Amino acid sequence: MSADTSPSATSRPRPVRHTVPSPADGVVARSGGIEVRVVKASPGVVSPWGECSVATTTLVGLSGSTRIDTVDPNFSFALSPGDLYSIPPGLIHRVTADECSQFLRFGTGPLGERRLVDLPGDAAPPLAANDDSSRDEDPSDLTGALVPGVSRVDTLAKAEGLRVIVQELGPTQCVPWHLHDRVTDVFVCLAGPMVVRTCDDSGAETETVLRPGDMHAVTPGVPHFVAGANGRRTRSLIIQGPGAYNYVSV
Repeated sequence: MSADTSPSATSRPRPVRHTVPSPADGVVARSGGIEVRVVKASPGVVSPWGECSVATTTLVGLSGSTRIDTVDPNFSFALSPGDLYSIPPGLIHRVTADECSQFLRFGTGPLGERRLVDLPGDAAPPLAANDDSSRDEDPSDLTGALVPGVSRVDTLAKAEGLRVIVQELGPTQCVPWHLHDRVTDVFVCLAGPMVVRTCDDSGAETETVLRPGDMHAVTPGVPHFVAGANGRRTRSLIIQGPGAYNYVSV
């Protein structure tokens, strides 16, 4: 395997394309009081009106559409695949689904400390519009020269042995081939498409194309490379853990 990202690298054998399966419901990672969970929602109320006194709750759309309503301010948002929405402590909210959907949920504190609130009637405001056009983009191959680097990293949650970040790669930027000895990287595409390439012990590469809402895990010890499809800008949520984080260039 070569870490070369120049145009000549495109002459290497084409990686095997991997199809992204639907994520399984349940806990993705848990450490230091932070739990990251995939929630499957059936049509109806997923979470009734209430508030978390301590934790900021973050939801990331994986499939379908999930509605988030808040009070003071009165606002509604349709969480589509790739959307990220954070609910601060003390904000009264509820989560409903008009169709079967999946989303990722985690908090910066104990989500169990949630107080239910009785509200008269149903004064949910109209849904805010959001754009999901990036799911229709063509996930073409990586071409041209790619430069190692990221344009932005935001830490959403961090505890001993686990962190959740949002990472943005600008045009032609990439995260070059590397591995982690102990942690699993779970990628959730927020804006893309994006490409995650992995390499096995024989040197054979596998390419996974992620569109907004798609999720893919890279286990400890597996070399991997990340970039936007066709060298374009991309943004992803990355769950790293459990375990001690390190970065080993390969």
